[in-house]
Amino acid sequence: MSKSLVTPILFEKDGKKYKLLNIVFGKDNSIYFSFPSKKGRYIELESIKKYTTKDYEEIERTLLHYEKENIEPKVSFHPRNMIVHVNSNISKYLSADYEMLNIHPDKSKLFVYLLQILFPTNVDFYDECTEIKHGHYIVVQEPPKDEIITLEFIIHTTGIVPLEASLPISKARHLKEYYTYESPYEYTYTLFNSTIKSELNNEIILSLNTKEDSCIYKIKNKTE
Repeated sequence: MSKSLVTPILFEKDGKKYKLLNIVFGKDNSIYFSFPSKKGRYIELESIKKYTTKDYEEIERTLLHYEKENIEPKVSFHPRNMIVHVNSNISKYLSADYEMLNIHPDKSKLFVYLLQILFPTNVDFYDECTEIKHGHYIVVQEPPKDEIITLEFIIHTTGIVPLEASLPISKARHLKEYYTYESPYEYTYTLFNSTIKSELNNEIILSLNTKEDSCIYKIKNKTE
C-alpha cells in the first residue's frame, strides 16, 4: 500500500499531537480503520443488537466480555462483496461478515453511514506523534471541557460529497467540521468531527453500523 494513501488522524492538545487512528486504502478499493498503539489495543467488551423499525430510539446497551483473543483491532470495508467486518493482526476475523446498508437510490453507487468512534481526551491513553511520516493527515483539536471527541464516517462512491444532513439524528452532537477525502480509487470516506458532552475513561467506543445489526465494541490498552 502506498504511504500517500495512509491518513493518520491526530489529536492535538497543548501543542502536542497524539495518534487516534489510521485510515488505509488498499489497491482493491478496500478501506481499513485501525488504532495503532505501542500500548497494545484490544477489544474488551462488545454488544451486537438487531435494529428496530423505529425512526428514532434511545436505549441502554449492555456490553459483554469479548471472548476472542485479539490485538490491534481494525474495521475492514471490502467492496468486492460489499461487506464490512472486524479483524486484527493476530486473528484474521473477529466478527461475522456484515452486509452494509446502502441508502443511495442508484445501487451502482455507494453511500453508507458506517462508523461512529468516541475517543477520550486523556493524552496518557495515546502515543505521542513526534514525526508525521505521511504527506496527508488530519488534526482534531481539543474539545471543550467535559466533552469528548466523536468521529463519524460515511463510506461512499468517490465524487459524492455528503453534508451534515446525511448524518443520523442526534440531540447530543456538536458538529465542528467535516471533510471528504479525495481518493484516486472508486470509494472514499467523509469524516465528521464532533464533540459530545460525556465522560469516557481510558477506552475507545466503536459503533459499527450494518444493514441489520448495530455492533458496539470497547477498545482498551493492554498497558497504561
